[in-house]
Amino acid sequence: MKFYRPPEHQQGLTILELLTYVTVLAIAGVFIAAQADNIQSGTQVERAYAEIDKVKNAALAYRDLNVGDFGSISMTNLSTDGYNIDPFSDGLLENTYGLDVTITQNTTNNSQADLVYDFPHSKDCNQLKLRFDPATDQLIDSATCAADTNLWALTLVIGFDP
Repeated sequence: MKFYRPPEHQQGLTILELLTYVTVLAIAGVFIAAQADNIQSGTQVERAYAEIDKVKNAALAYRDLNVGDFGSISMTNLSTDGYNIDPFSDGLLENTYGLDVTITQNTTNNSQADLVYDFPHSKDCNQLKLRFDPATDQLIDSATCAADTNLWALTLVIGFDP
């Protein structure tokens, strides 16, 4: 059996070789694009964690100053009273996703506050819910993710139930 061999003076790639290279590059491009999306999502989750943790700590300091009572706590009050809640100190109160963050006194217990952080999808909400686990963070009474219209909201009940 004889195989075809191009003349020695011929240069370049055969159509089969070219298609093979293009296919390999396309598969690699799809894999890289998928990983880039995961990296971006992971970065946003880390920023969201830092934002929530900062607001949680400021709220607990606010409560300590008010003798165990969250009283009239709000994001605006935390900012105007000088608590470090950057990047929310600019008055926009938008999280890393460009969505709302709120904190209010719990309606059933004055020594607790409800911190609500909005997400565009459930994946990041559930990821952070696991990180703010009441079993490992004694200052979190509960953490829940729930759909709210087209958004997902992580609600942390912070403080303790005496």
